[in-house]
Amino acid sequence: MKVHSIELLKDRSRSSKCEGLSPSAWLSRVGSVSLIIGAASVMNGQARDVWNRGEDRTRTLNRFNGNASRIEKRVKAFSTSDLLTRQSDYRLPGQKRTVGPLSLLAGSDNCPGTPIPPGTYTAAAPYTNSGDTTGANNTVWNYGGGYYYSYAYAPDHIYSFTLMARGPNPRIEVSTTNPNYDLTIYVMNGMAGGRCPAGIENAPYAMAVADRYQPGGTEVFDSDWLNQFPLNVPLHLFIDSAPYTSTSAGPYTIKFQDVTIAESTQPPANDAALDMNGDGRSDFVIARDTGGQKTWYTRTSNDTFLSPVNWGVPGDIPVPANYDSDGKVDYAVWRPGPQGRFYIIRSQTQTLYIDDFGQTGDDPTIVADFTGDGLADPAVYRDGAVPGAPSYWYYRTFEPPNGFAAIQFGQHGDKPVPGHYFPWDTNAELVLRRADGPLGIFLVRFPWGDVSSYIFGHATDTVVPGDYDDDGITDLAVARVGNDGLIVWDFDPSATYGIGVNRSVWGVAATDVLAPGDYDGDGQTEFAVWRPGNPGTFFVKKPGTGQMRAVSWGRTGDVPVANSFVR
Repeated sequence: MKVHSIELLKDRSRSSKCEGLSPSAWLSRVGSVSLIIGAASVMNGQARDVWNRGEDRTRTLNRFNGNASRIEKRVKAFSTSDLLTRQSDYRLPGQKRTVGPLSLLAGSDNCPGTPIPPGTYTAAAPYTNSGDTTGANNTVWNYGGGYYYSYAYAPDHIYSFTLMARGPNPRIEVSTTNPNYDLTIYVMNGMAGGRCPAGIENAPYAMAVADRYQPGGTEVFDSDWLNQFPLNVPLHLFIDSAPYTSTSAGPYTIKFQDVTIAESTQPPANDAALDMNGDGRSDFVIARDTGGQKTWYTRTSNDTFLSPVNWGVPGDIPVPANYDSDGKVDYAVWRPGPQGRFYIIRSQTQTLYIDDFGQTGDDPTIVADFTGDGLADPAVYRDGAVPGAPSYWYYRTFEPPNGFAAIQFGQHGDKPVPGHYFPWDTNAELVLRRADGPLGIFLVRFPWGDVSSYIFGHATDTVVPGDYDDDGITDLAVARVGNDGLIVWDFDPSATYGIGVNRSVWGVAATDVLAPGDYDGDGQTEFAVWRPGNPGTFFVKKPGTGQMRAVSWGRTGDVPVANSFVR
């Protein structure tokens, strides 16, 4: 597969000029915003009883085509970003140039770690702190990075920080005075790859690792590394040790210099679709066309009600996702036209972001984190115009500013189903669903260009992406109408890939709308449907346990926003 630099934006000068403006300044373009009105009360009435036809059952399907051993163990190289302009002065407004004395607090041995205070730290006045990992928790015992895994059976300390800006020579150092203590340091993205894990003996993804494989001395992240770290995203520095050393814990000193650290916001530990309030759980969200505009009504998973939000107009396509770093899903729509346009309310700042991207006929519901920084990237999929014609994926990279990637992958008639299908990085993979006679095939494009195919389900199935086995990886999952008119859900657990298929029956095909999500916040996607009525009702079923829940919300004529993730 080739990457093409195709001109997608018809007016680059307009793509982000509205950033930083309040939504109310743009009502005439995107529909009014109603963010400060009373709690919503869309529907009254009690939830109806949930029915359950059939039982969870497992059977084996022959659906793998390809050889997993062909997956290459390649180290993924970062792309140096030219987006962020270096400056000579990084003080925050009202901030003094100097920093205080050495902090008395050492790094925490639990996530999210000890926060590094906001400030501008220079070579002459760096941020420093000291601690000792002796007796600390072993939060991480195995970390992956660049398609490999390393082990760290040792106590570790954790610091949290958010980079706001970098000078010409940014640097993070961790040193020890114990000549037998072999330091290993690594950084994890607080928005991706398992985030900062809770508990002990976890195996998350490390975005950067420094290890000289020598005891004593200093481990360093220099400018080559720090210029690749994302800005305005919560990060976590781990002080650890390799397992093969005799001294796996000891004293250390950390130093940050030529960087500006911002006030950190810690997102929820769980990344759930449609988590509008940042509690780590999917919320019940419906969209309604009301008087020439689109109104979003949200009942949170813990039965509170968010104020209705008027955002978009009829014909706009909902594309909610976490476009900033606060852990909340942002209200967003894409408006088709000769120049397609994203309208996004960034929940962290309550400001409007407008991005000119795509054109009529494109599919904007592929929005995902293609760049691996933990934030959703505006994106569209352009289907080939005629049978056999190639299709293209376009997504924002912000390298350079307002840059984008254009990747040829797929052909006319394919369905794009991006997701995090593999554990070796934090990027969303480019994945397609294609009919092949009576069968359905998933096509996966690896970062180095190879494509593998996986036979799964029927050609006419609907794809219902999600993590149904709670391992942080998107599962192959489809739904179809059964012989009795009920909805059959099949998924292949990535934790036991290729061994068997989990099947469940949930929903009535004639009335119900698919709306999967993680409504209890445990990391596992649940089977869910929304049934129109007055009131409408969400019916949710837990994979494995079969636990059921019914939530009244909405009315006939509404659309459950969770259905926008279904293909």
